[in-house]
Amino acid sequence: MLTEGIDYQEKNASTVVWAAVKMLLAIAVKHDYDIVLIDIATFFLYGDLDEEVYMEFPVRWAENGRSPPEFVWLLKKGVYGWPAASNGAQKKLKSVLTADKRFKQLTSDDCIFTSANSSSDGYCSTGSHVDDLFTIGDAKGIRLLTETLEKEFKIKTIADPTSITGVQLARNREKKWAKLHLTDYTEKMLEDEQMLNSHPVGVPIDAGTAKAVMLLPQDDHSPESIKLFQGLLGKLMWLCCRTRPDLTYVVNLFSRFVRCASMKHYNYLRDRPLRYLNGTRD
Repeated sequence: MLTEGIDYQEKNASTVVWAAVKMLLAIAVKHDYDIVLIDIATFFLYGDLDEEVYMEFPVRWAENGRSPPEFVWLLKKGVYGWPAASNGAQKKLKSVLTADKRFKQLTSDDCIFTSANSSSDGYCSTGSHVDDLFTIGDAKGIRLLTETLEKEFKIKTIADPTSITGVQLARNREKKWAKLHLTDYTEKMLEDEQMLNSHPVGVPIDAGTAKAVMLLPQDDHSPESIKLFQGLLGKLMWLCCRTRPDLTYVVNLFSRFVRCASMKHYNYLRDRPLRYLNGTRD
């Protein structure tokens, strides 16, 4: 059970997905499995409908006389823009993978599918994130997965991917290690904030800075200062949620001022946390 213990009521979907990715990656490193990223083209269009769904004709069709204005379409499959399209596509994925019982869905995380008969079919586990499948396994197990998917979907496979949904992946199979990181994202953020040449520090915040931030007046803000502050804080939140839990205290502290941030708040957020990141980019 790869993500047993995760409270789905408290954790958002993104956190759950990354818990699964990290666990699959750890298993791949420990057992020296291959890593493959599988993309399903036009994924939302594969979903079967459980009810009758109608949609209006596109405006451009009605305007050129290709359909009477009072006509509507009866959909036969899911379509982009339909609120339940992602759910329908996921149900289709489950039915395809479990049809012949060679893959099973985990009870602890219904986005994870693993080979049911690893002794005869090889080993393979895959985690779905929208239309991307982060997959680990031996050659036989991965081949079984791709052949199963190709029965219904048009797929694209990337062996030994260097990024997973925007997060970089580095791996050394000889030394048996791998890591997820956001070096390029961090460097771009430092460049945007003109902090690439800043002097690095050892911790993202200290007690004196935290106290000074808490004592700042909260009535000196402007639309410009709030926009700058929220933009930078959002970037730090992305880092924190993906690969940098060491920024959790910084994000939590500065989030208190997200609606009243002055330029002083912004400068404090820009200073020590970014100098810390400058010394720990990778």
